[in-house]
Amino acid sequence: MIKIIKKNKIPLYLYCFEKIVTIKPYFVSQNCIFGIYLLKTERMITKTCGYAIRGVIFLALEKNVKRKIGIQEIAEELKVPQHFMGKILQELVRKGILKSTKGPHGGFYVNDSILDLSLIRIVEAIDGLGVLKKCFLGREECSHENPCPMHHDFEVSRRAIFENFQNKNIRYFVQQIEDGTTFLALSRKPF
Repeated sequence: MIKIIKKNKIPLYLYCFEKIVTIKPYFVSQNCIFGIYLLKTERMITKTCGYAIRGVIFLALEKNVKRKIGIQEIAEELKVPQHFMGKILQELVRKGILKSTKGPHGGFYVNDSILDLSLIRIVEAIDGLGVLKKCFLGREECSHENPCPMHHDFEVSRRAIFENFQNKNIRYFVQQIEDGTTFLALSRKPF
């Protein structure tokens, strides 16, 4: 989802699932996208968190398979490093989000309650909620009492992203993928 936050009809921020992009309207250059110059890109969540979300959604899509799914299959399907994905999924098992069993028929799996899990739970488990509170300009201390020049404008976007993460559950993403309106991996393979 991409959304443009406007103030006085001038776009301030363009945000999507993982990134916030500060934009300056009507400036044309070689880095221009539809007349919008990208000034700064900052990840809202880490790559680790993005992999975690993709892993949970993948397992939710496969929950009716009646078998545990090994890390090799998950990593291959999502096109992510196997060792890295294994560590991420084990962390989600420790946090009670996923289940796993060891052995020759072991692997990762989820139960039906995973569909009601909000995205914010995964973000909190991997990155913590501090990632949604940090200063857009990178200041150590930025608050309503001690704001950076962009604090008040960025607060609107930050709140919208937090609410989006809180209000979207795994069921929502599974449904979009099953409908064919979004894709979990580059292969665009229906699950």
